Amino acid sequence: MRYKLTYILICIIYIIAQPALGHNKIDKSKIYNLKNKKPAIDTSTYFDANNIKMGMRNTGQLIDPFLQFEWPKNSGLYTIFTGGLWVAGKINNETRIAAVLYDTSAYLPGTIINGVPQSPNNPRFKFYKIFKTDSTGTNSDYDNWPVEDGAPILPDSSPIRKSFQNIWCVYNDSRNQSREFSTLPLSVEVQQYVYGDSIPGQLENTVFAEFKIINKGSSVINDAYIGIWLDCDIGFFADDLVGIDTSLKLAYSFNYNDEDLYYGDAPPALGLVILKMPVENENSYSFIGFKYLDSLWDDPINANEAYNFMKGLKRDGSSIIDPNTNEITRIMYSGDPITQTGWIDTSSNDKKMLLSFGPINMQPYESRNLHFVLTVGSGNDRLSSLSNLKENIQQIKDYYNEKLIRTLLFSTYNINFDTLAVGLERSYDLIIKNTGEANVEIDSITCDNDNFTVNHFSFSLNSGDSSIINIKFLPQIAEQHNGKIIFYHNAFKNQDTIIVQGRGIIYQPLCYIPTPAIDFDTVFVDSFKVKDLRIHNSGNAVLKIDSIISTNPDFSIITRSLDVAPFDSANISVKYSPSIKNSEIGFAIIYHNAQPNIDSVILSGKKFISKSLPLLNGWNLLSLPIKSSKSYVYNLYPSALSKAYNYDNGYVANDSVISGIGFWLKFPNATVVEYIGKPISVETLYVEAGWNLIGAPSYNIETAKIIQIPDNIIISDFYKFIDSYIKSYVLEPGYGYWVKIKNPGTLIFNP
Repeated sequence: MRYKLTYILICIIYIIAQPALGHNKIDKSKIYNLKNKKPAIDTSTYFDANNIKMGMRNTGQLIDPFLQFEWPKNSGLYTIFTGGLWVAGKINNETRIAAVLYDTSAYLPGTIINGVPQSPNNPRFKFYKIFKTDSTGTNSDYDNWPVEDGAPILPDSSPIRKSFQNIWCVYNDSRNQSREFSTLPLSVEVQQYVYGDSIPGQLENTVFAEFKIINKGSSVINDAYIGIWLDCDIGFFADDLVGIDTSLKLAYSFNYNDEDLYYGDAPPALGLVILKMPVENENSYSFIGFKYLDSLWDDPINANEAYNFMKGLKRDGSSIIDPNTNEITRIMYSGDPITQTGWIDTSSNDKKMLLSFGPINMQPYESRNLHFVLTVGSGNDRLSSLSNLKENIQQIKDYYNEKLIRTLLFSTYNINFDTLAVGLERSYDLIIKNTGEANVEIDSITCDNDNFTVNHFSFSLNSGDSSIINIKFLPQIAEQHNGKIIFYHNAFKNQDTIIVQGRGIIYQPLCYIPTPAIDFDTVFVDSFKVKDLRIHNSGNAVLKIDSIISTNPDFSIITRSLDVAPFDSANISVKYSPSIKNSEIGFAIIYHNAQPNIDSVILSGKKFISKSLPLLNGWNLLSLPIKSSKSYVYNLYPSALSKAYNYDNGYVANDSVISGIGFWLKFPNATVVEYIGKPISVETLYVEAGWNLIGAPSYNIETAKIIQIPDNIIISDFYKFIDSYIKSYVLEPGYGYWVKIKNPGTLIFNP
């Protein structure tokens, strides 16, 4: 047989020199003369979501012989060398087989369309790896999920994610060169989906695999068989056993000895658990255990031998006899190694297994599904590892049956109806899809809030079907409404909850003024400045501004009435034209139809005046026409030749001047002085009996309008000086004036 001499030599070396070998792993690919012939069209990837690291190739090798099946992950220890899908059948009475065997394969990447295999060089025929946490923009494989090639999707067209890590690819048996068993293609397309999670327990040592096999040819495939072939190597490759537990649908491989060259004294056991068969009759399957260099049970060397093995026969087509019962069987090694009962494998060897299902007839475009897991059990020795494997199979099946066989997926789990007027109605179509393999019964739907209603109560949902559930929001009162719609069913978790929310409102305007105060800053008297007052309607009805008034005539409202649409804004123009006599603060009062029907905005500004005054050569009788508690002469009058002389029972020289007090100041030439500052609107002067030298305010005021406290204390005319004294009936800003007072009192200037 092939490689016989090499194999015998390696086994002799292993037996004789095992203690010296330590953990220097023998390269099995060299023993089998395998070549890593990965073409450019090929891609590889790893499943590595839990304790398993399984290398795959998208040419049909579920386990790539050059990447293998590592357990525990990153330990450098392996339990499977290689394996993949076998499909066999007859077309026009001619046997055809699509299979992988070590480094050869009948498969190429890509789909078959209208009977024509698509180019395997198309870069989209690759592995797509997505995760439970992916969303748009986070993973290019998620964004480019190949729906057109058959990749499964949800009702909202997003990728189906059955677990934390999900890997999908598609291939077909169109390879003609280097094809194992050298038959013509069957024209089958295989959509492969591998997934898993790190859920504590047996699931963290498990990888799920699903094959969807489609006859894409124009001919019926008669007497077809679908199988999984595995070359299991529990550590060292030449000391393994295989078997099957028919009650658990568990094919397994475990170590012949309690001591393995690589795993040591606690070698694990590997299991292949069937979850969904591609046949209707659950008893239509066979199990073959291969032995390397065994004339009866070595690998098949041609299509007829391979087909016979898949049918559960010997390589020559004769029946298999159970040595314990002497009865014909299709299932080898169905006994129990733990109890040492029934037909069990007792021959240490490089073992492979083939688990096949059939016969079936596959019509053109008919598909069959094969679901299974690869899982690892561990214990203190080889048999306790096998026992552990069997004991934990139920957790895997429960997970699959509850979460995967019957699975409901909703287009959303949170519905926000936003705001809606009381008495109106808004609908939302919730899409629910049965992504599992079995029918789902929706027993009932409840809601804990009467403002939300559902148009379904109980119904059935066939596998792959979707249904639209119409949910309505009809708010009865104006407030926030929150609720839960609960779907009770026989799928995974037995119930799903949809959160619903919405706010009931009454149509009304809401007046919002973002800026509660407008400051015009500095504006000169006899000038003006315009600013906008922004009014926002945050309500859902038209805001009517009926009128806007100002409490200060210096602030005028240009726009007095307008309508503001819901959720819109408008600007009101406000003009500030300061006068001397009015205050610098006011209010804009806004009357409208929103509660509480009135709003106000503070208006403020700083008014200044600019005053020019001609001065004479020589002495001038002056006063300060702007507000000042103390202003230095050299700042106000830089060309002055003297200090300022005011009168207080005699002349007093000062370096500074204040408003309201008259003073003499001498200049070398005629000139003009400019005053800029805040105006004097109301001035109160305290006067003494006799002559007083006073100042004028920032505006002209008739002497007859000066308020005297007490009455009639003024006993002379007012006199200003321009080259000579001049009687004045109007006091002008910037000049000083003499006036005689009968008794001490107060003079008030009010414009």
